[in-house]
Parts: sequence; C-alpha cells; structure tokens
Amino acid sequence: MKRHFVVLLIFLSTISIADERIKFGVGKSNQKINDISFEFTTNRGELIRLQIDQITSKGQNIAFEIKDVNYFDYLKWITALSSAEMRGFKGVVIISNENIDFNASIERTYFEIKNVDLIIDEENEKVDLNSLDINYKLTNLEFSIPYFNDSEVDEFINTVMPDGKIPKVEFSVSYNKIDNILKINGNFRILSGNGIINGSVIINENNMNLTYVENSSIKLNNLADGLIDYIDDIEENTNFSVEKLGRGSFKIEYSGLLKNIFSKYLDSISNAEIPAEDAVISSIRAGLKQYANNSLYETGRAEWPTNPFDALYEKPGGYNGKNSIANEPGEWTFFIDKDGYSKISHMRTNNSIFVWFYDEGINQGDNGKIGTLGSRLQIMD
Repeated sequence: MKRHFVVLLIFLSTISIADERIKFGVGKSNQKINDISFEFTTNRGELIRLQIDQITSKGQNIAFEIKDVNYFDYLKWITALSSAEMRGFKGVVIISNENIDFNASIERTYFEIKNVDLIIDEENEKVDLNSLDINYKLTNLEFSIPYFNDSEVDEFINTVMPDGKIPKVEFSVSYNKIDNILKINGNFRILSGNGIINGSVIINENNMNLTYVENSSIKLNNLADGLIDYIDDIEENTNFSVEKLGRGSFKIEYSGLLKNIFSKYLDSISNAEIPAEDAVISSIRAGLKQYANNSLYETGRAEWPTNPFDALYEKPGGYNGKNSIANEPGEWTFFIDKDGYSKISHMRTNNSIFVWFYDEGINQGDNGKIGTLGSRLQIMD
C-alpha cells in the first residue's frame, strides 16, 4: 500500500508540472495539533518566538485545487471551516534597532462559523457575500509593549489597560443580503471597566458613503476615573450621544450615516487647516509678485509662470508636481481641468477638496499682462 501511495504522489506531481489541474476534497475534517513552536533569531539579537499548546479545527466539504493558488483558494478553505480553537499561545518579538520588545499570551481564542454563503466569480475576480453568521471568543489576553514615544497613545493604553490584560472578549457578527443588514453584538471586560456592544448597519453595496447605522449602542460600566475623561472627548468630538447612567456607567448611542460619526471631529481639524492653507496661498501670491518683478527687470515684461508653484523657492509640504486634482490628505497640486481652466488644489484631512482658479495672464504680443489668482472654492463630492 505504501508503494502505491508513493507512485500516486509521483503521478500527481507529474501532472502538476505538466500545467494541469489537480482537485481533491475532504467531506469532513477534525484536526488537533499539540505543542507547536517556532523560533527565529539573528546574531544582532533579533528574536521571534511563538508557542502554542493546542490548535483544533473542524471543517466540512473542504475542497482544494492545486494550480496557480490565489486568494480565492484560501477563501474557500477558510469558509469551509466550521470552527477553530487555539489554547495556550505565547509570542515574543524583539527587534533591537527598532526598539521593539513585545510579548503576549492568550489562554484561549475560539472562532466559529455558523453560516457563510459566498458566491465566488473567479473569472471576473469578484466575491459576493449573501449571508454570514460567526462567533468569536477570547479569554485572558496579556501583553507587554514598549512606549510608542507618543504621549497621547501611551496615556490612552495605560489608562484603558493599565495591567496589560483583557480577561474576556465575545462578539457575534451576522449579515443577510436580503435586507443588507449587518448586526454586531458583543461584550468585553477589562480592569478599567466592562461593556456591552449592540449595533445594526444597513450596507449600501453601491456606495459605501450611504451606508447607514440603523442603531448602535455601547453600555459601559464600572469605568476607572481616568477613562471617564475619554467619554467626554467622545461626546465633544463625535456625533455619538452620551447618557450618564450612574457613577462610572454610560450609554453611548448613534444612528445615521456611517461616514458622519466622526464628521464633527474632522470638521474641527478641517477648520484648523484654514490658516495653513491661507499661508500657502499668501506665499504663492508673494512669489508671483517677485517673479513678475524679476521678469520685468530681465525681459522688460512682467509675467507670471504657467505653474504658480514655480514662483516659490520652497514648495509647500504635500506638493509633488502631480498634474491632477489632489486626491490624498495634505496634498497640493496644480492642474488644468477638462475645460481648460488652470487650478491649484488642496485636499484636507477630512478629504474635502478646495481649489483656487489661476490665470497666468498674457505673455505675448503688445497686450501682455499678468494674471489673477482667485479665492478658495470647495469642490463638492
């Protein structure tokens, strides 16, 4: 029998080399692996070490196809799993020259797929999700990480998880394409408090900007005093409504467009960007004036450049010479639109785009004149 199996493997390998396709399937699978370890070290003192006491998994109707494996094959394999569990995880990562010294442990993590219905169109590289129902549980996560050299991040982590422990996290996620509603329910417990999360979101597959939070609520109980300050920040900088239920207990709710949750915060940042924008435009105006003076002295005619940024000795941060409208936060560009109008554009942190019309003027003939630089105008999405 052993000889026959070896011959079969050689035969399958030959077929694969011949650029054919191999398929095989498993009706059901129950796996249990114990004492898994991995370690990577270098002479520079770098270390990556992983240890897992046990991994178990259950699957059904698992099918494999060996030929140019792509993410669709992994997706099929993952969705064929019915559950997976890991117990006794320990991990260490040390990279000295990056000041990374991280270690973590997890007593148990459990992932269950109760239902998943996918339509995979490999030809058009498209995946449609019809329905989903999953559960996840995590028990006793402990971690230790170095400071991020960022006072706000360090302060937040030490306030929320001062002992570096998360005793419990549980949540479930379900989705049904019939009504396009995504539901999330869960709870967690940390030293500085505990909470219950519930929410339903109406997904707009054609335009994610129209995805709507039907209702969402987070109930927080027994919060540490330091964490209460962050609740005030949530009320001030987001569109969540915050209700105080008692000492250290709050109910946070929101309904509306998903994109508007942080619009209050983004608008405050955007307004703070106005002085910086004005400073850039003022420097361009001053540069154009100096450019015209130099041109008058050298050629007898005051002229402006085709690209107004050419009048600057030092370009603003975010300018990269791209000949198109700004499409990344903080980016400045000069471009000519489809109607032939020259414009300066800037994208703010909240992704809003503003433009300034630019006309270099007339640089030829007897009627030469310098141009104009217009006022700020917002481009609507």
